[in-house]
Amino acid sequence: MPHHRCLRVGFSLAAAIPWFPVLTAQDGGTETGLLRHEEGASPGYTLFGASGGNTTYLIDLDGEVVHRWNSDSSGGSNYLLEDGSLLRREETGNPNFRSGGAGGRISRYAWDSTLLWHFEISDESRIQHHDVEPLPNGNILALCWEKKSRDQAIAAGRDPARLADDGTCDHVSQVDEVGDRPVAHHVGA
Repeated sequence: MPHHRCLRVGFSLAAAIPWFPVLTAQDGGTETGLLRHEEGASPGYTLFGASGGNTTYLIDLDGEVVHRWNSDSSGGSNYLLEDGSLLRREETGNPNFRSGGAGGRISRYAWDSTLLWHFEISDESRIQHHDVEPLPNGNILALCWEKKSRDQAIAAGRDPARLADDGTCDHVSQVDEVGDRPVAHHVGA
């Protein structure tokens, strides 16, 4: 399994950072710029995808787009890997999970937006949600929701007093980079 390190480039709320990028669509085009750019901004680049958008952007401190990756699905969290590829959490539109943050697909794109790999954790009983974490060994941790009966959820450690009717539990799956199987499954309360 190849070793992939993740380069930490981040995106935070405007109040928490001394500069803030803005990307807005106008008349079919994309306008880029900065809302804030103050002394003390961390040097480097920022990687982010607009909420509900199909494009992930890498911008510099002046708000200039350095690179963009395009996909056929709206996304969530993004990671720029050391080899220049993009690891991206994407939405599958699973009708069994309508909560905010539901994803379902983990994809890896080459620098030219070519899909290198994807894996779906999205069916009638479970879905990947919110974030993923690339590991040094090339595997990926994925936060997931899993529907359980009330009795199964209590047996897995859920507090009956705080349990919703459907018994949905969080778990973490570890997926290998080949994408053919979960390699670990950790159920939590």
